[in-house]
Amino acid sequence: MLERPQVDQQAREAIFLLALIAVLWYMHRQWKDTEFAAGPLDDVFSKYNSTEELERELEADLDITVNRGLVPESQWSQQTMSTFEQAAYGEDEPDISHLTVAPPPCA
Repeated sequence: MLERPQVDQQAREAIFLLALIAVLWYMHRQWKDTEFAAGPLDDVFSKYNSTEELERELEADLDITVNRGLVPESQWSQQTMSTFEQAAYGEDEPDISHLTVAPPPCA
């Protein structure tokens, strides 16, 4: 017959203490990771009291206009690529958006 091993009170307290230390260490590590990730975002966005302030600064400093509105999912990729094309080419560059890129023919 198997008997349950007897664990004295000191061993129980030691096991409980080690488990508590492990849990507290894990929770502290999670908190530090969260704080580390949120820190830079807080530094950037904490100076703005509203989204309007951020929009004004983006427009004044970087000439970026923020448009708020919903874009239908079917038009999202087309509008996004159009925005990237506008940002990628300067006024003095030729428009090559009509060109199609194809892979080379197989030999």
